Amino acid sequence: MDRIQWVHKRFEAWAMWTLSGGGGGMPRTYDPNRVDQTADVRAGWRNSDPAFDAGALEIDRAIAQLPAELKTAVKAAYRWEGGMQEIAATLGCTRATLHNRLCNADRRVSAWLDARRQRGEEIKERGIFATYT
Repeated sequence: MDRIQWVHKRFEAWAMWTLSGGGGGMPRTYDPNRVDQTADVRAGWRNSDPAFDAGALEIDRAIAQLPAELKTAVKAAYRWEGGMQEIAATLGCTRATLHNRLCNADRRVSAWLDARRQRGEEIKERGIFATYT
């Protein structure tokens, strides 16, 4: 089974976001190369406002809805150090199983994002801008 490349890229961006302090419960960090930092960020805190990186937050929510074994596979593959073989061994599965879980996660996240976009379009068409879920 092949990976969905655009989902893979979104997972990579999500991992950078979580590991750089944007989300995922990781500590905030200062990045001297960023040009959009405010005074509080220059004092040592990175902007963690959800609107700052809505795409990464959206993927974070998509990952959160995955079944436990798929969620663990995504977090391990994109946030842990080591190659796929080492990560698979740490998870107690084969490399093929890890790859299969990542492929399944790709498909589920893709479907979740599509459903979310469709709901948004339906809401826009009906003229309803606030929903309760």
